[in-house]
Amino acid sequence: MQSQMDRVRAWVLFKVTNPSAIASKIEKPLKKHLGRDNMGLLSEPDTEYVIVRADVVGGESGWNLVVPVDADSEDSLFDAIQKLIRASGDPSVAYAVLRVVAHHPKFPHRAHSFISEAEFNKSPKDLTHSGRHWPASPGANPWG
Repeated sequence: MQSQMDRVRAWVLFKVTNPSAIASKIEKPLKKHLGRDNMGLLSEPDTEYVIVRADVVGGESGWNLVVPVDADSEDSLFDAIQKLIRASGDPSVAYAVLRVVAHHPKFPHRAHSFISEAEFNKSPKDLTHSGRHWPASPGANPWG
């Protein structure tokens, strides 16, 4: 296995017809693993990558779904991208890969986050409060 700094971290940008439906499909539970429900491709076991989340975005660029991926190698990044393309239902879907060359903060799991009151009220109660979460985001990325 590669060292922490050799991992491949990327943002995969997609132009898809229905980004909300595809984002929902990405997190649709696959099956129980170790007795726990999962979040589909976001918590798929036994892979050498982590699909961190799927963000539906807007703007003038045309990219409308952004998916950060942490992978152990270029090959495992490619595997994750192929799974995301299959989830889109369109093998010719347009995508681009932006590779992360540096993190600030240096370790991404130390990133701050802000949880609104509405998000807190909808969340599982593994969060203790709304507002700023410091020093690690509530979804601290174990690959970070």
